[in-house]
Amino acid sequence: MLVVQDMTLQKMNESLNAKENKKSKKNKVFAGGKGRHLTHHESISALRDEQDAQKEAARQKEMRQDKRERSKVEKARLELKWNTIKEAHVVSLMRWEEECTKLTSEGVLKKNLPKKPM
Repeated sequence: MLVVQDMTLQKMNESLNAKENKKSKKNKVFAGGKGRHLTHHESISALRDEQDAQKEAARQKEMRQDKRERSKVEKARLELKWNTIKEAHVVSLMRWEEECTKLTSEGVLKKNLPKKPM
């Protein structure tokens, strides 16, 4: 019973510690815990840098999403093309088998039969 309580207490302490030490993006302007004037050029540039980073991250996320969509379309196109190639191959194999059976019934030697289509 004590072991279970100890394990539970450790898990609770870990989760509490994680919540307390979670870094907030909102406090980047006041790095170091010191007060600053919000009109100071360093504070303004820090805010702009943060906003630019957020915009860049959103732009990259959108680019990744577009790339995924393009790759899905390309994959579907290639799959369709592959299926048509497979169907054409099956048809050519059937024709080859019919021709081979016809020629063997006519008495043509196996070595003189046409080669199997690739």
